[in-house]
Amino acid sequence: MSMNRAMRRKQVRTQMQEWSRANESERVRRLTQNGITQKDLADWHKKGYEEGYLFASTNFFKQMYAAITKELLDQGNSRDEIVLFLHAVDRRFSVIFDADDEIDEIYDQIGVRINVAKDNFDRISEVL
Repeated sequence: MSMNRAMRRKQVRTQMQEWSRANESERVRRLTQNGITQKDLADWHKKGYEEGYLFASTNFFKQMYAAITKELLDQGNSRDEIVLFLHAVDRRFSVIFDADDEIDEIYDQIGVRINVAKDNFDRISEVL
């Protein structure tokens, strides 16, 4: 009897649940049974991390520049003003060596605290 889509999905889901329940040493044992070495796992992890970081940072910058542009448009700025502003922001990003120093400088100058922690809802807060 051939498996229909629902049966195949259930089988894959069950296999994934079993895989996630297995502890790390059991996962490594299963993988090394198939000829995959610890070095292979470390290399793939490093490669995946780097690709994920590049993907996330690229998308972040696109979203941030789009949000800045939309806000400047809403405030009535011209195309030329927006382009100049975006270039200035981009230049600033390229020379920031320590974001914490920049954030502290913003706080010292205008009393605004920036906190993008995962569980923080108010990322930009004014400190009176």
